Amino acid sequence: MISMQKFIYYSCLFLFPQFLVGQTASLTARVIDATTKAPLVGANLFLQSDILGGTYTDEEGQFQLAKSPQETDTLFVSYIGYQSAKYAIPKDYSTLQTIELQANTFETAMVEVKATRIIAEEFSVASIGQLDIYTNPNAKADPLLAVQSLPASTSADESANVSLRGSPPSETGIFLNNVPIKDAVRLDQINGVGQFSIFNTALLKSVHVFPSNPPLEVGNATSGAVLMQTSDKVPEKVNSLSLTLAGMGLYASRKITAATGLTLYANLGTQHGLKGLNRKSFERIHSFGSIDGGVQFLHQFNNQIRFKFFNYSLTENYAYQQRSPSYEGLLKQRKKRNMSIVNISKQWENSQLEINQLYDWSTTDFAFGNLDLNIQSQNLYTSINYHHFGKLFSTKTGLAFDHNKEDFNGIYPLYNHAVAPEHPVFSLDTLTNIKVPEAYIYSRGNLGKLQLGGGLRYHPAYLNLPAWLSKQLNIRLSISAAHSLLLSAGKYHKINIPNENTAAIFKISSRHYAVEYQYEQKNWELSSSLYYKQTKYQNLTNPILGAEFFAAWTFPNFKGSFSFAHIHSVLEDGEQSVATPYDFDYFLRLIAKYNIPNLFELSLVYLHRQGQYFQPLIGKDFHEATNTWQPWFAPPNQAIRLPVYRLLDLSISKIVPFGEGSLVVFFSANNVLNTKNVRGYTYNFDYTAQTAERYNERVFFMGGVWTF
Repeated sequence: MISMQKFIYYSCLFLFPQFLVGQTASLTARVIDATTKAPLVGANLFLQSDILGGTYTDEEGQFQLAKSPQETDTLFVSYIGYQSAKYAIPKDYSTLQTIELQANTFETAMVEVKATRIIAEEFSVASIGQLDIYTNPNAKADPLLAVQSLPASTSADESANVSLRGSPPSETGIFLNNVPIKDAVRLDQINGVGQFSIFNTALLKSVHVFPSNPPLEVGNATSGAVLMQTSDKVPEKVNSLSLTLAGMGLYASRKITAATGLTLYANLGTQHGLKGLNRKSFERIHSFGSIDGGVQFLHQFNNQIRFKFFNYSLTENYAYQQRSPSYEGLLKQRKKRNMSIVNISKQWENSQLEINQLYDWSTTDFAFGNLDLNIQSQNLYTSINYHHFGKLFSTKTGLAFDHNKEDFNGIYPLYNHAVAPEHPVFSLDTLTNIKVPEAYIYSRGNLGKLQLGGGLRYHPAYLNLPAWLSKQLNIRLSISAAHSLLLSAGKYHKINIPNENTAAIFKISSRHYAVEYQYEQKNWELSSSLYYKQTKYQNLTNPILGAEFFAAWTFPNFKGSFSFAHIHSVLEDGEQSVATPYDFDYFLRLIAKYNIPNLFELSLVYLHRQGQYFQPLIGKDFHEATNTWQPWFAPPNQAIRLPVYRLLDLSISKIVPFGEGSLVVFFSANNVLNTKNVRGYTYNFDYTAQTAERYNERVFFMGGVWTF
């Protein structure tokens, strides 16, 4: 699939059902690879007597199709990269043991280089596959939104910004192909908060989530990390076309030679269809639009050396009717960006050498009233890593150099309460260069049921930055095939990178302690955790104590999960303690999916949490210099909570055979109950009236994706 599926699955999936009558029996079977015997997930199947009543296989390769017991029929089976097949189905026959598909053959004398390995992979709390992202109704086909479904996610808005276990998103490390990615969330969302990430799920082979102790092989993270890898395989021929209310997208991959592959995608986003169907919900959206695209080139020189190049380009704009007491007008955001990643690896029998390179450039403009700011960012990252792996003991070591350059230029309001174009401003023109060299070593031992991991990451005193030493210890005990226990502890450091909220540069340090219990069997998955962490920002300390519980279950045609989290997160300055925006007594998620054979798949996502804190108005003074009122708000230790947040998303989808491929069509409803969830308050000119600012109201969406 393609990046535009971010919009496709927005607000979940829905399709007008095609009700079938006169069918009183069903045909069941399992589709597998003829050589490896592995189940084929998502294979398309339909009967000649009902070509519109097709279905697709589940995670076990199984399917169920309605069939008349009084007629003979023919079953058609297809799967991308495999030879299509058809089977004659006699009368009164309802079960086939297995259906084996033969993979398309390509001549090759190459031995594929093994995929890049994460040495701390065994200590990640969650590993999310591509199929998990696509089939998660809460993810809307976006990898970072898929992370939001985990019990460790404490994101308190409707964006793709990843908050893990009570820490702000700025502390979460986001990595793609072993390089750090900054500003991973796009601007061209419909609510102004960054609903989707810049990542294309179709290119990803894996997503690993470390919610507390980020692996030291990546650095630049103090509270959790999300590690993503694009595919290392030469792609097969795949085409995909999407058309939705929010735009259209194209995706294509080709095997150029046995050792070379190319993948391209492009997306066009526009507001016209979405606003047309949801005029009231988006009445304050003036416009949004984007063009983005990517290319991945992969070449295997021989059975040891691989070269991978990924490039992503984006241009987007967004305009929103913003309200403030002193001025109401358009908040405009514009951004251009280009990101290039190069990965070169050489592998021997028990070791691997990697060289990773990133160059990321962007220019962003913000304008509202008397604010007019331009930020030009450049990020150059280089690392070289050597990994020796074995059955009992593995070690990974390397060097990294991260260079961030930020140029802030523009004008800011002189007074926070006076933001009209005629109000006084001050000029800002700052250029910052941050250079961070680091060296690390991490080792992992496998002692049967016990696995141990530990490492160090050192930053020498360099330019104006002090020296620091990060350290980590992980222990995993596999009590049995179903039960495991994970203990982890560490101390981490990073540098705060200037952004539109603060131009300050300072060191962030954090200590983490966590214990996790995991239970997994065929149809059930349970996990629970306790954690404590303490993060320091200059003269502030953020202690966090939390607990999580998660349960997931799978039955024929039904999947469900439930999670509960309690987070106590405060800021302390030595004199007082103030709750942070991520302090919640309870945070609940419920996800359910039900597949009605031959009709559609129904999904429900329900979120329920406490409201965040806000500081109520306690007074005002007239400011003669600007002819405005200056408000006075209660101190942070007297903040009160917003109303409880509740959200229900409903989705129904269906996949049908179409031409040589398959078509997914949908109609969806987000916030189906139209709950008036409050995210803050604004005031009129003299602060005599208060108006609630709300999250998204009910939104309907429709579209389709054709893969062939």
